Amino acid sequence: MNIKKLIVSAVTALAVMATASCFAQIPETELNIGGIEPGQDIGYTEQIYGKPGKFEDEGFIRVYNYNDKFIVRAKLNRGFKVTSVAIYEKGLTTPSGLTVGVPYKEVAKLFGKVKGIKFQGEGVEAKLKGCTDYTYFSGDRQAVFLVGKKGIVQAIRVEELDEQKYLEARRRKYQA
Repeated sequence: MNIKKLIVSAVTALAVMATASCFAQIPETELNIGGIEPGQDIGYTEQIYGKPGKFEDEGFIRVYNYNDKFIVRAKLNRGFKVTSVAIYEKGLTTPSGLTVGVPYKEVAKLFGKVKGIKFQGEGVEAKLKGCTDYTYFSGDRQAVFLVGKKGIVQAIRVEELDEQKYLEARRRKYQA
């Protein structure tokens, strides 16, 4: 291989690695909480956890609320497929054991550090206003870790990709 081809190959490899490492990635196997993940039939959630304490409808989204501690959202127009799973207290975990109450340092050690943004909570998450939102992207899904002022995870959400949030994260990454 001549030197010119070697240099072109090296530059190409570096460019691919830089693009791939644009965001700290979370493995797809981590994108569930307590065995529930986006895309599953909501019936599976009910088989494992029973009927929720209350149901709420938000347009085409049905919210399965298990005492404000474990909330699953499903789209009605997709045959009741899960779109989001969230926990707000210890108990349920991600496959690697992350749960509410762990230091964010543990998340960063597993998946890398990402830039956080101030969280503007509403609804059940209003009490988390002022937390920092650390979002990890993977394919068509994302994992959100809401972290309090002392660096402790206050909530975890696994959900379908929010394209606007993804594009904003890319923009922030390239402005740095």
